[in-house]
Amino acid sequence: MKIKFFFKKLLQIYKNRLFAIITLSLAVICFAINIFIPEYSYTQNSGKIQLTNPESFCTSLDGWKAIADAGNSIYCIDEKDSLVYAVDIKDFPYENAEIINIAFNPDNHIFCHIAVYDENALLTDLECVFEIDTQGDILREIIHYDYSKSNNPPSHQVRLMGMHFSGDKLCYLYKEATGDTLITLLPDNPQATTVATYSNEGYSEIIRCCGTNDGNYLVLKNNGEIGTIDKEGKYNIFYKATYNMQTDEGVFPYDVFMNNDGLYMLAGQQEFALYKWNGENGWNQLLPIKEGIKITESIDLYSYGLGQFGDATALQVNDSIYLLENDNSLTPYSVEISLPVGIAASMWLKNFLPIAGIILLIIALPTLIGNLMRWRFTILSKQLLSTIPVVFIMLTVVICILFNSMINLSTEDIIKETIAVNEIAAAQFDGEELSGITGYENVDNGQIKDLNDSLRNFVNGNKSDWSSNYSAALYIRTEGEKFVCVASSDESYEFMINSVSTGTPIHQDFYENSHTFIANVGYGGEGENLHLILLTPIYEDDGTYNAFIMLYASQNRLTEELIVAGKALLINVTLWVILLIVVITLVAAYNAKALRKAQNVVSQIAAGDFSTRVDAYSKDEVGEICAGVNHMADRLEEYIEEKDRNVKFYYKFVPEKFRELLHKEQITDLELGDAQSIDLSILFCDIRAFSLNSEMMTAKESFDFVNKIYGIAGPIVRKHNGFIDKYIGDAIMALFESADDAVSAGIELYQAIVLNPNSQENFGLPSVNVGIGIHSGMSRIGIVGEKERMSGTVISDTVNLSSRIESLTKRYGAGMIISKDTLDRMKKPDTLSTRYLGMVQVAGVNEVSALYEVLNCLPKAEHDNRDATKLDFREAVRLFHIGDLQASLKIFKELNKQTSTDIAPQLYIDYIEDKLAKGDVEHNVFHFKNK
Repeated sequence: MKIKFFFKKLLQIYKNRLFAIITLSLAVICFAINIFIPEYSYTQNSGKIQLTNPESFCTSLDGWKAIADAGNSIYCIDEKDSLVYAVDIKDFPYENAEIINIAFNPDNHIFCHIAVYDENALLTDLECVFEIDTQGDILREIIHYDYSKSNNPPSHQVRLMGMHFSGDKLCYLYKEATGDTLITLLPDNPQATTVATYSNEGYSEIIRCCGTNDGNYLVLKNNGEIGTIDKEGKYNIFYKATYNMQTDEGVFPYDVFMNNDGLYMLAGQQEFALYKWNGENGWNQLLPIKEGIKITESIDLYSYGLGQFGDATALQVNDSIYLLENDNSLTPYSVEISLPVGIAASMWLKNFLPIAGIILLIIALPTLIGNLMRWRFTILSKQLLSTIPVVFIMLTVVICILFNSMINLSTEDIIKETIAVNEIAAAQFDGEELSGITGYENVDNGQIKDLNDSLRNFVNGNKSDWSSNYSAALYIRTEGEKFVCVASSDESYEFMINSVSTGTPIHQDFYENSHTFIANVGYGGEGENLHLILLTPIYEDDGTYNAFIMLYASQNRLTEELIVAGKALLINVTLWVILLIVVITLVAAYNAKALRKAQNVVSQIAAGDFSTRVDAYSKDEVGEICAGVNHMADRLEEYIEEKDRNVKFYYKFVPEKFRELLHKEQITDLELGDAQSIDLSILFCDIRAFSLNSEMMTAKESFDFVNKIYGIAGPIVRKHNGFIDKYIGDAIMALFESADDAVSAGIELYQAIVLNPNSQENFGLPSVNVGIGIHSGMSRIGIVGEKERMSGTVISDTVNLSSRIESLTKRYGAGMIISKDTLDRMKKPDTLSTRYLGMVQVAGVNEVSALYEVLNCLPKAEHDNRDATKLDFREAVRLFHIGDLQASLKIFKELNKQTSTDIAPQLYIDYIEDKLAKGDVEHNVFHFKNK
């Protein structure tokens, strides 16, 4: 029974419309959030960093380490092996970029060399070096080479090599067609850059370059030479390798590195080993690589290199860094550190949200469709919902079939054209001549350079439109079906470094009627371009081959053709869909015409338009419904008009601001007991001598006089974002949420009434005077009364004190007095001209308050007079408070002699003399015993 009840409840939830809408909304939110979450290239395993291909790493003078992994990520690690920060390739301001090399400066800043590639042909369009600070922020771009805007055309290789620091100077070698340049610069002072030229003799090229501790360059050439280049460009050779690639005899240096511990070499063509230079005794083999890192023979060594990591010489093999120990063993470096929480959370969400969105979508769509079918639809919507999905499904199937056919046909045409290009390239080379290439001697005699130039010329330096996406390389057989690269259209960087093992003879799997083997067909980037790798043999006279041309092509023609065809299909589909919708709409409109008129009127009435009516209707049941709708609209219009009049009138007695402060949607939502505590500034304004003046007026004249004053006060209060809470006979109480608004309103109110030049004409009196007091603090506002008679009010000590402060304006002869609490709450108190009146305690209030007279509202002469003496007045008040009554009395008497309009000094004189007469020298706070 419990299981049956559970499924019954689950079915009820599943049928609920709100559940369908919420589920669909959550699915959309998941997909939307996933779009805005950055996509990082970091890899991790069990929350720890996992390296993929740490091909570049370095160490700072302070023992900090950095790893550039797979050209996408940089991990900076301090001397305690804790992660300082991680930088992603997407943090740099270039797309299609790859991290090439990194180096520390003496301040532990990382200088990162990146290359920017053409997204179609993968040509190096740009090389630059950025500086990254110790927090992981990319500070600036130090070096910038833009090949797309230079005479030196882009290639598939980078030209900036051997980046390192010598002291505080950044050094690197820059390869150009005209020769190699050694550049030394101060990152903070590029004008101090020095340049030296390295002139290479012969045909060899530098393929490996790294900095040494003395600021020179250790280089490895493609002819097997190992040497150094000093800062002036002088080359010193100390080793020349000999190697026969066809017999695997001799030593093939792959990488070299020098540190304080000595010179190391990674060498081998088919089996790699680590060597150390032993001076006159030459190279001493330390250990075979696979044996040293304990991997099986079947594992491919796809990436390897030398460097320094921490205090040790390091060897990078595949996805790991190995440290060379004193006993010549290799220990793997374990990156047991976690990514920052924010990055790890973003990566987790990036993987989780699409799955959650799909699950929610699977739940939501059936629920939503089921609920839609139970909703009331118009004839038009029913016909559209039943017809259009079927049509779209049919059209989608047809379009997919057509697109697949077009892709296959276009792909086949492109493959055949590219094969023809590669076979033309292969026909330019002599197989007999290539069979004589054995090793480094072919570099020294210039044969390899000629082959490089031939390949480069064949693709026209990638300058032409047809060849900009081509890269060609020449491979020669070593043994079996293994071939080694000896030349490429991108110079000679890959001489004997890259190898290809086809497994079976390539002629056994030629493409159709060609002499070319297709090694790979795929879609690069985001599936926009067709990438091809083709192998075409170079035959010898006897019909055999020991060499082939490898052509890498990135074709964007497929995308262009599909875009054109897609536009044509889209136009046709759109036209047919529009025609279908028009036909369905016309049929549905004809069927629904009889009821639409009444339906529209009801909808407009429901939307609040009570003036609409059904214009004409027939004398039948439908006509009776229309007449009833018109009668309903008449009664509703009368009711709404009456309601609006009542609400507007009610707002005249209960300010609308009360409703807002009590967080009510409508004035009718106010209930007895509603209350809120709010920080308010309360303004009291009292008409002086009103009782005396009213004795000379009739009752009507008294009310007219008061209403004229209130007629000025109300707009001023509202102008400054306040509202009048009460009219208390000849006084008003106004509330403000901002102390600045309250003070500004008080100044304008005083000036508009007291300084009114037309007082006789406006008020019927030659002059009218008011007193204004303002105090700020927490106040409780709410609704009081009983169920038949309610009123909004404010209850707090803030109200009492602001009323008492207003009454003190008569005692001090001030127009406007504010408390220190109000002054402290003002955002712009410096705009006020105030005079400190002292600490007072008014009758009925235990709190002692500091009061300030606002001089801005006074006439200019009186303002200037009081402003000129306010510092002396303040000093006298200070002396009074600290108990030096005689000194205070002396200053007040001097001030009293200077003016006859300022009664505040005399007030203090009387108070102090009374205290002295009583012998009371304590409690030096001004006490007002009367209200």
